[in-house]
Amino acid sequence: MTILNTMQHSLTNQQSDQLTDMGHDWDSIVSLKELDPDLFAGVSNCPADERILQMLAERLANVIMDGYEAVILPIGSPAFMFILSRSFGSVRPKFLFAHTERMSEDQRQDDGTVKKVSIFKHIKWIVL
Repeated sequence: MTILNTMQHSLTNQQSDQLTDMGHDWDSIVSLKELDPDLFAGVSNCPADERILQMLAERLANVIMDGYEAVILPIGSPAFMFILSRSFGSVRPKFLFAHTERMSEDQRQDDGTVKKVSIFKHIKWIVL
């Protein structure tokens, strides 16, 4: 089974390990950023034009349905995600969402200012 990763970053070791532990037979994970850089850029910088969002959603849906049993989301805006989900008929891939816990830390700098650092800890995959 092949997964398409649409996220901005590569999977962490913890995310990869948990996919393996879930018991699915994943052959490989392909990055949309490497597979189709133009589509990745278009979706990553979603425009406000609904027609363009629809076109991008249809392009991504076609890529996904052309050989991926699962897709790691999200990508783009919430509006894009809604349009993408409507682009699939009764047959669609598994949608994998990384659920994280956000932890914030204040770091006092030498000049007296405070730098706020957010760390996102992977909790689990939500499969829809």
